Amino acid sequence: MLKRFLVVRACVGSPPSVLDSREALRDLKAHPEETGLFLDLDGTLAELVDLPEAVDLPARTREHLASLGDRYRAVVIISGRAAAAIRGIVALPHLTYVGNHGLEVIESDQRKVWLPPPDASRMRLMEEVLRQSIRLPGVALELKELSHAIHYRGAPDPGEARTRILTALEGLDLERVTIREGKFLVQIRPDASLDKGTAVERLVRERGISKVLYAGDDTTDLDAFRVIGRLGREGAIEGHRIAVWYPDTPPDLLEESELRANGVRDIQALLGWLAEPD
Repeated sequence: MLKRFLVVRACVGSPPSVLDSREALRDLKAHPEETGLFLDLDGTLAELVDLPEAVDLPARTREHLASLGDRYRAVVIISGRAAAAIRGIVALPHLTYVGNHGLEVIESDQRKVWLPPPDASRMRLMEEVLRQSIRLPGVALELKELSHAIHYRGAPDPGEARTRILTALEGLDLERVTIREGKFLVQIRPDASLDKGTAVERLVRERGISKVLYAGDDTTDLDAFRVIGRLGREGAIEGHRIAVWYPDTPPDLLEESELRANGVRDIQALLGWLAEPD
């Protein structure tokens, strides 16, 4: 009953549709040389899938991203996946790829790891422990060197799988890590003050970006939404936050957003509009 109540609340109290409110973004489109576009991958640019390796970026979306990358100050694909994996999926070398929820970046063919070496070493050592401890039907491990994810969308009983995963993790000796949950996944991250929000702020300052659009659909995107809100209040940027809505989108994400996209197709249409000459 509680879950159903939250879904209704999110629908009724959600922000306006981005496709009906594109005029609010007209200034970004008119000044691409000042604008950074920050886009989540899974659930935003591509449909959510049971297995991470099954993701499929629509060809039209890739075409729009290629055009945007030639015109805008920065086009950044930001995801929980490893940066190299994101780049392999999108396959556009002139974009910027932020991976592991803000722990690393690939830009201009160069990879930079923002995570301190001791934390990176700890996450690498954890890989074999997780392989031995998490063995459940339909559950997929995504071991990414700097952080790890356990996906249970494809489990016969996702609720039971989630309980068993969390119970197994409680029994492990996991020092200086943070456990966070997303849509049908459990994330294991180093206990470091780095996330999608810190990555956005770093790139905004390094690139001299004054106008920001961010689109995302899950809990970790809240970190970026909140940083963009703060930078906007400080007068550092003009910021726009778009929540990609699904029945299981976190209500907090809708509350922190100004506009709503109804799934991947709305984002594709928005990118097409942004790619058109003003």
